[in-house]
Amino acid sequence: MAWSVVHGVSLMAISAAAAAAPSAGELATTCRAAQAAAYRGPDAAACTWYLDPCEACSVDAAPPRWCAPTAVDDGARVRLLLEHLAAAPHDAARPAPIVVAELLAGHFPCAPEAAR
Repeated sequence: MAWSVVHGVSLMAISAAAAAAPSAGELATTCRAAQAAAYRGPDAAACTWYLDPCEACSVDAAPPRWCAPTAVDDGARVRLLLEHLAAAPHDAARPAPIVVAELLAGHFPCAPEAAR
């Protein structure tokens, strides 16, 4: 039960931040540009910001929303996002933080201990 409450609070925080965020389609465009530049430069940094946000950068860090294995690199997460948007183009208009969180949490769920 505690996990779902924390997870719900985390999603509320994502929703508030999503209002100023790019759409998933805009993020996909940025990530494609990053791929074309060998995943270097500002587009790569912006893409990584959404696909691997720094949750542990502060003392008040929220629990992780997804737990991708270290073997799953930036390129693999970008491919997941692009494949998802190809299969569900209606998600392109939704806020990127929400689409990314739903997508990656579905593919890489955290163990209940990690979400505490």
